Amino acid sequence: MKKIFLIIFSLIVMFSFVSPVNAGHECPNAFNFCGSDGNLWQDRCDPYDHVQIQDCGGRGCSNGQCVGSTAPPPPPPPGGTSTCTTGVCNTVSCRSLEPSETGTVGGDVCDANHIWQADCSKTCSTNAECPQNTDQPDYINASTSAWCYEFKDDDGDTTNNNRCLQLRFDGFGNPSCGGTGGSCTLGRQSPTVTDACASCIVGQRSDLRTFYNDNGHSACSSVQIVNDWCNGVDPNSCNSVKSGACASSCGGTGTRPALCQSMSISQSSISSGQTVTITSTANTTVSKFMYAFYNNDHRDPSTTTPQPIYYEGSTHYTPTDTRTATSDTQTFSYEELARPDHNFSDQVPSSIQINGYFFDSAGNQSAADANCVVQLAVAAPAPSASIAPTEPPPPPEGTVCYSVAESEAALATDCSQSNALSYNEHPKLTTYTLQDQTPGVKRIYVRFIGTKGTLSTHFKDITYQIPAQISNLVCHYGTTGSKTEATIKGTNFGAQGTNSKVTISGQNATITTWDGIDTIVASINSKPEGQLTVEVTTNDGRTVSSTCTVGLTTVSFNAKNQCKQTGKFDASDVSVKIYDLISSVTKPIVDQKVSLEAKEGAAQGFNPQLEIGKDYAISVDAPQTLTEVVQFKAEEGTTVLPDIILPPGDISGRGATVGASDGVINSVDYSEMVRQWNLVQDVTRTGDLNADKRVNSVDYSCMVLNFNDSDEKIPEATSSAQLTSSDNSSSLF
Repeated sequence: MKKIFLIIFSLIVMFSFVSPVNAGHECPNAFNFCGSDGNLWQDRCDPYDHVQIQDCGGRGCSNGQCVGSTAPPPPPPPGGTSTCTTGVCNTVSCRSLEPSETGTVGGDVCDANHIWQADCSKTCSTNAECPQNTDQPDYINASTSAWCYEFKDDDGDTTNNNRCLQLRFDGFGNPSCGGTGGSCTLGRQSPTVTDACASCIVGQRSDLRTFYNDNGHSACSSVQIVNDWCNGVDPNSCNSVKSGACASSCGGTGTRPALCQSMSISQSSISSGQTVTITSTANTTVSKFMYAFYNNDHRDPSTTTPQPIYYEGSTHYTPTDTRTATSDTQTFSYEELARPDHNFSDQVPSSIQINGYFFDSAGNQSAADANCVVQLAVAAPAPSASIAPTEPPPPPEGTVCYSVAESEAALATDCSQSNALSYNEHPKLTTYTLQDQTPGVKRIYVRFIGTKGTLSTHFKDITYQIPAQISNLVCHYGTTGSKTEATIKGTNFGAQGTNSKVTISGQNATITTWDGIDTIVASINSKPEGQLTVEVTTNDGRTVSSTCTVGLTTVSFNAKNQCKQTGKFDASDVSVKIYDLISSVTKPIVDQKVSLEAKEGAAQGFNPQLEIGKDYAISVDAPQTLTEVVQFKAEEGTTVLPDIILPPGDISGRGATVGASDGVINSVDYSEMVRQWNLVQDVTRTGDLNADKRVNSVDYSCMVLNFNDSDEKIPEATSSAQLTSSDNSSSLF
């Protein structure tokens, strides 16, 4: 298996340089091909940009298409797990479907924002014959999302009965599913609005009556429809209409209490990396605080009123804080506010108005008040430096080559120079060795050169520190008194200073030797038992730790996921096996499941008893990673292995269980990552390789770094062993 080593900084830094133009050559039309798994795939031009477009279901694949007479169902579309393997297709919708993740089953299948409908006017045999999904599950294109599904007639016949199952965005959220015939079955009828208020709202929102009629609620009155819409479907939009155009019909300010006292904002503008704090104060104790965001760039042409901001679907952005108090403080980041407004052609707002509202103990919303309105200017977002694994629109110019250096002057200016490298994949992963390896801040430049000779230059600053390393650790009890002493051998400890420190089992140790070269001796006045953690803090703040066991010969190690940052190395269900290389490698002498701590990836509760002088091999296998193998010779005390870097990306079939995968990172894993793709934070999925709660281009880059690699194998029995080592290289992402 190929080895790619990363510099392990005191803070592990991963770079992301993505060319502003398309990779390599002008991108031809994408083409279909039969994969090794017998399914139909599509090549999106770049070397690893393959997307499965049809599961042939074991029927076979030939000449770029599935063979056979029946089209199988595709993978579940975004937004739910609905399937359509049963049911009757009629001229209205797909009946008897399984519900989506958030939906309910009634006359049609619907959820909070979408409805499924089958196009029964024509048949289909492949997904290509239906409008294609845009691969953006957090913002469905309501006019182009459909898949070819197999339906059954009433008699169970599936012949020539494949239809395009359409996912349609309803525009503001579905009503309660169900309700047909001559009676109204809508729920959410309390509290209720007056006839005058309902008439005004239906007049302002003419789409309400049409939508409810189309979904089987033609028997419902305007009051019933408005009650359902205001009390559950989209209360924020309802309140905007009630307090705006329909204020007089819906009671005006007289029915909404005057609760505002004041509202302030910490700054009048915000840019990347900054936060802004808003404080709102009521003139009495209230039960809830609300902040309604409006786009000053998008105004009603007749009233010049700023319009609501929709960051998610068609929902007005109105964050709330439910608590009993007179004052409330909320903090918003630039990244929360500099997002596309779906109510304004997906443009990022440059000027935002925030209105503060309060709710009394009865749940009544306060009247609008100029004293509770603030303004905020939002700087334009910088161009994104990441790319989703779907091909972007073809740019006018492609990237031919690139150059990396530690000074701008050392970069290539054309592709004929020796330091110009071919840009043959997108994104391009490069391992770069620092020329200047003295500790400190380093600036790394990259230049992209296009087909027309255009130069695009970028740089990133990194902090490079030579990490301290522990190579051997011996712990023993003192011959007199209550004392435990640790002798630490290693490199890059530096000279002892006022900030230098050693702890043993969490206790500050007295340092008796710190020679500034390779040896530290320290002790504590107690005798803790079992496995002890020894941590060294250098004078410049770097830390390194390992474990030892008093009176036993053992081994300790740190295992670090290649794509995670310091403090996120924690993992559970990690399989560790040790083999005796001299006797036999057919069966491990140690087979244990351990957990890794977050800071350094140290194995917890791992204390094998080994023989001094023998050669061993240790294998480490964590969820989502390939197995890594390190050979070592057991030394007196505790043998401390170099950091074991685990290549992430083996996610297909594994889930969170070690040993359930196929031990190779390939197109099957890539297909699984594409299925899990999610730009929204706070998801827990196996494709999240860098533990940032998203499955995005950073995880894709991590997988590509180790593409086609497989588990390392235990070597044949031998009388000697070699330790692995790392170099001073850094991957540029």
